[in-house]
Amino acid sequence: MTSFKLVALAALVAASTTVHAQTPAPTPSPAPKPTPAKPSKAASRPAFTEVTQVVTAAHEDAVKRLGDKARAATIELLTADNATWPDSSLGCPVKGMNYTDALVPGYRVRLRINGEMWDYHASKRGGLVLCPISRAKTPLPSNRD
Repeated sequence: MTSFKLVALAALVAASTTVHAQTPAPTPSPAPKPTPAKPSKAASRPAFTEVTQVVTAAHEDAVKRLGDKARAATIELLTADNATWPDSSLGCPVKGMNYTDALVPGYRVRLRINGEMWDYHASKRGGLVLCPISRAKTPLPSNRD
């Protein structure tokens, strides 16, 4: 990844996690546990062409899941990388489900939210999954930087 992309990515995350409030934030309560989501269909979300788009989508999804607690949340970007998933589960298989056995190009974005790691897996076709750490599989090495 070029240094420009890294700087742009850092600026995007820093800007998106800044909260402006007129009143003091309420006492934070524990963040909800991430719940797994089914991959979104490509028709419902445009294809991802850059990892920064996945970072934005993951951040938006996290804020939506946090609901009212999002204002007091600390959201940090840990990693944002190209990935190749070994099948259509996007590295987040559900026991008992069958998946297409084909290489799926995509991305992996890891956020730290209030000290807890949230692991997002995406396909380049627009699928995005919040994967519980207990089910997350390591992607195959990607040839792109």
